Amino acid sequence: MEEHALYGQVYTDNGLDWLSSLLKSESAQVRESANYTTGRYLLISTATIDMTFEQIANTEFLIAAQAVSASLLLQLAHRVSAILATHQVQHRMELYTVEQVEYAYLHYHWPQPAT
Repeated sequence: MEEHALYGQVYTDNGLDWLSSLLKSESAQVRESANYTTGRYLLISTATIDMTFEQIANTEFLIAAQAVSASLLLQLAHRVSAILATHQVQHRMELYTVEQVEYAYLHYHWPQPAT
């Protein structure tokens, strides 16, 4: 089954536990895994979407998610982006259709790339 995708980044001096506390309304939780650079990652899991935050540098996190429903993915992205923006966390999220066409760009203090 083909899925819509979300890719993004977060810049913050704070760690996974702090991000998890910000996103607790989305049931965010820090998980242990040997597959991630730091051995830990942040997971927001719904019935149809798993959104992950992987710390790849001291102040940088990568965000990734996939979903069958574009509208449900966009709704989750809007909620997460709003929480991050409320706490002035610099971030961006790009959402793509199954055909890899960008259909949404959410950000806080991150310029949209020139097209």
